[in-house]
Formats: sequence, structure tokens, C-alpha cells
Amino acid sequence: MKRFIYLLLICSFLNCTKKEMRDKLDANRKNNQEITWVGSYDGVVPCSDCEEIKASLKINSDSTYSISLIYVGRENNPVKLIGPVHWDSKDSIITLLEFEDQDFGGMLSFRKDKLIILDKQNKLDTDQNEYNFILNKQ
Repeated sequence: MKRFIYLLLICSFLNCTKKEMRDKLDANRKNNQEITWVGSYDGVVPCSDCEEIKASLKINSDSTYSISLIYVGRENNPVKLIGPVHWDSKDSIITLLEFEDQDFGGMLSFRKDKLIILDKQNKLDTDQNEYNFILNKQ
């Protein structure tokens, strides 16, 4: 009976340790992913009522962003916005909160060293080439 109790205690300890180790690895992976999306991104994306949009986005480590948008052929002055960022680690989606633009809704899919702009339904625009909607990390 004592052996059974010792064996049960050892198994419980090992199982708890494995779970703690998995949780720590998941937390480290999440932290590393969050760190990698912080930075500056630039790109030129399509525009519905101008030639193109030159976008420059900076995501800060304090979960804020600043973005500058130049609507080529429509306005000479860049539109500058700032606000908080929400990171969805499950789907690797970055949401620019307090962001309004007629061409896209402020949600971006994070891929290694680039962000892909999602449409207003938060999906890749399948009507156009996804490479037209990429902001590359600088």
C-alpha cells in the first residue's frame, strides 16, 4: 500500500511538473511572438479612390501604434493616427484600436517580418492579390 501511495505521489508530481513546464514554454513562446511584432512597417497598398496609399506603421512595446497614411493623388498631407493595439496571440492578429479608414478596418495578420492587411470582414481580400496588402518590417 505504501508503494502505491509513493507511486501515486511521484506520478502526480511529474504530471504537475510537466504541466508547469508546458505553461512556461507557452508563455515564453507568446512573449517572444509579442516582442517580434513590435517595430516599424512600411508598404504601398491599393486605394479605392486614389492611386495608392503609402503606409508607415510603428507598433510600440507599450501596446500603442502610430500610423501615417499618404493618399497619393488625393491629398498631399499625410493622415496620422495613434492609438492602442490589441494582440490576439491565438490567431496572430493585431488590431489597431480607434482606427478608421474606408479602405481597411485596422486588422492585420502577423507573419514573420510582415503584416498583411485584412479587409473590413477581417479576412484576406481574395478578390485581389494578398501581396498588394503587405507592410514589411523595417
